Amino acid sequence: MDIFPRLIKIPVIKDILLVFNAYLWRGDTMFVSRFAPLLSWISRLWARLGLALCITFIFYGNDFISCLNFDLLPISKPETGYDLVLSIFPNLLGFGLGVYALIFSLPGLVDRKDITNTGSSNLLNADMGYPLLIMVIAILVSLIAKACDGKFFLAGASFFLLIYGMLLLLELISLIFMGAAKAINK
Repeated sequence: MDIFPRLIKIPVIKDILLVFNAYLWRGDTMFVSRFAPLLSWISRLWARLGLALCITFIFYGNDFISCLNFDLLPISKPETGYDLVLSIFPNLLGFGLGVYALIFSLPGLVDRKDITNTGSSNLLNADMGYPLLIMVIAILVSLIAKACDGKFFLAGASFFLLIYGMLLLLELISLIFMGAAKAINK
């Protein structure tokens, strides 16, 4: 029995799941009916998640594996992770939502088929929505981390989401830049 239809009936879970799944499906309309295949998960997530995890372990390794004394470059103030998220991401989120709204609300502003290289404007929708969703999740985790004084791995988790969110923003900038360059050179 498929659990996907049941999960998308739960209000907040539905919102998160549909954006996440659309990103994994690369905008394919199947994102509303079932989970993306495992290969999509691996191809879309492994590089950025792995890099963000490595960078996080360099600074917060001891928070996750305390018995190994793993910090290569320990951060003297563990709250740095969630403080950075709370100072940077609200501004980026506001700007990103503005750009997102402009691209999809003004007809003719951007030829979305040229940007995606696949002819699917859902790909651009998914590739813009997913980093914004990660920023919202990072802000929520950071607020909880701040309320808990960074205990329970939350400072490291906030830093991880900061790095992951920035890597996703780089991917998004590249997507828009390359698509615009292709449209200009037509």
